[in-house]
Amino acid sequence: MLERIFGSELKIKIINFLLRESEGQAFSYAEIAKSLNLRGSIWRRELDDLLELGLIKAVLKEGDDSAKKDKSFFSLDQNFFIFPEIRSLFSKSRVLLSKKIFTEIETQCHPQLILLSGKFVNKINAPVDLLIVGNISRRIFSKLLVELETAIGKELNYSIMTEEEFKYRRYVMDIFLYNIIEGEKLVLVGNIDDLSLLKKDEEL
Repeated sequence: MLERIFGSELKIKIINFLLRESEGQAFSYAEIAKSLNLRGSIWRRELDDLLELGLIKAVLKEGDDSAKKDKSFFSLDQNFFIFPEIRSLFSKSRVLLSKKIFTEIETQCHPQLILLSGKFVNKINAPVDLLIVGNISRRIFSKLLVELETAIGKELNYSIMTEEEFKYRRYVMDIFLYNIIEGEKLVLVGNIDDLSLLKKDEEL
């Protein structure tokens, strides 16, 4: 089965596209082909193979006549028995592909915390994709952000906080920060617990 799922570059491209764009959203053959710049019929056979395995499902677009059983739109089946593992693997692969850029961010910006959420963990409703804590040079970060967005292939939502702001917002249980920390995430640099609370002498 794993050979059939990951046995070709085309299958990996299709899976990554459906994960990256929006979980649950359905795309037609034409939309997938245009987005991935695919031609010919070979990639369709690869998609059909994933459909037969059950990782991809055929769905009806809203407003379609269900009696027609239109099978021309496709999305990932989140009920597929190893779907969580596949999603996690692709999320981590995006981080791995961007490892050099994150290393540059760490080296040049010296952040106390780099936390990944949102698109990096396939949570489209997350408050941000990237949270950075520290006294960051926005000029340097902006340049590296462009490189990161190019590598990911997506515009990223991010938030930069100083250590003092992070501690204060955690102290007052700021809902924006709470949702980031308590949601699905990857911590690349630092430790959230080290920045959790204000010290006694910092209390207002």
